[in-house]
Amino acid sequence: MVKYIESHTEFPQRVVCCEGDIIETSLGGYDVVKTIGKGGFGSVYLISSHDTHSEYAIKLLNLWECLPTEYSQLTKRFKLEYNVGKLENRNLIKSHKFGFVEGNPFIIMEYCANGHLSDNLILYNSHNDYVTFCQELLSVLSTLHDNQIIHRDIKPEN
Repeated sequence: MVKYIESHTEFPQRVVCCEGDIIETSLGGYDVVKTIGKGGFGSVYLISSHDTHSEYAIKLLNLWECLPTEYSQLTKRFKLEYNVGKLENRNLIKSHKFGFVEGNPFIIMEYCANGHLSDNLILYNSHNDYVTFCQELLSVLSTLHDNQIIHRDIKPEN
């Protein structure tokens, strides 16, 4: 078990969470339950709050794998992602906290237990299901565009 504490350092340290690790933030402590996914720049973990036992997802940007010249631009884009989660639209995943763990930016966000669209295509059985989905997707894109944000990576996993 490793305990990671919210902190911002000039040079990010290596952070690889495992089941049973603890993440301490200004909002409280969280247990790492499992890894949900990994991408080119970070990892997403399922976490459980010590206080409420509610489940959240934490997305951790792995700055320690990047060049120091990339830190500022990647952190800025990550902060924009956090801000998107603060917009009002019932179909957007809600952001709860932005911070740094060992110098690596993180976002604590709503946990979507059912996974992403490509995991759930079987649930769409009719033309009306597809129409409803498209209306919800367009609603989200409209909210983003109304806030001068362009989503540049639309795909079922996102």
